[in-house]
Amino acid sequence: MRTLTDKKNNAIDLVCDLINKRQSKTSCKTMQQLARLYYAESIPAELIQFDTDNLYGAIASLWDCAKQRQPNEVNIRVYNPNYDEHQWHTSHTTVDIICDDKAFLVSSITNALGHLGHTIHTTTHPVVAVERDHKGKANSIAPFTGKADSASLEAMMRFEIDQQTDASSVQEIIDTLTSVVSDVSLVVDDWQPMRTKLVSIIDTLEKQKLPVTPEDLAENVAFLRWVANNHFTFIGYRSYDLANDTKTGLCQLIPKAGSGLGSFRDDNCSPHSLLPTTLSQHQSA
Repeated sequence: MRTLTDKKNNAIDLVCDLINKRQSKTSCKTMQQLARLYYAESIPAELIQFDTDNLYGAIASLWDCAKQRQPNEVNIRVYNPNYDEHQWHTSHTTVDIICDDKAFLVSSITNALGHLGHTIHTTTHPVVAVERDHKGKANSIAPFTGKADSASLEAMMRFEIDQQTDASSVQEIIDTLTSVVSDVSLVVDDWQPMRTKLVSIIDTLEKQKLPVTPEDLAENVAFLRWVANNHFTFIGYRSYDLANDTKTGLCQLIPKAGSGLGSFRDDNCSPHSLLPTTLSQHQSA
């Protein structure tokens, strides 16, 4: 008697057979690799509910989104699958996202879709090692083994949400998720520099003579060291100079150009946010 796992593996084999029959030799092997890795993430009882043609169309659509991509590029596709256009059908709107793998991606995208008011019905997000040529064409897709090699780690994410028929809603999803992936990339790439900044600030605090009791200083430094010991997610950092406003005599916070890290990088912020800020009389006291 075949188990659910046996039936799942057979369904994947049948999809790969269809790929062999319908795809060109140049893309057949790589697309089969994607199919096996993607459907390996599926729950057996759910996978075997779909016929082979539908499973083939679903992976063919994901392949269209994944087959061509340059480093740091984000491919996002939001569509309503139908047999005429996509060779498969689901009653949901499908959101495909292909990008460099980063921490917090799935949770950030899930939160963003929820904030937009969308219910997520299905999430699949394998992380795979992809070898691409100089034009960005995928030549090989393999499981992530944890070892460094010539392949880049990519997140191949698919979310199914309630069907969206309004073009403006679809564009809102694309714009929002593009921004979210960019923010996640900035935060993850600058995590270590931001932590290094905090450690440097702690060292400076311990050396300075401050108008606080030794006990209060020790307590605050201990807290900051606890934060720096992987107990906090750093989102953004910026350094400011403190100066007097010549017109009002109040204190001003003046951003240091180029000091921003994470989501506070200068090129990620509005020009207004980089202008000096005058503190109130109470704050300046």
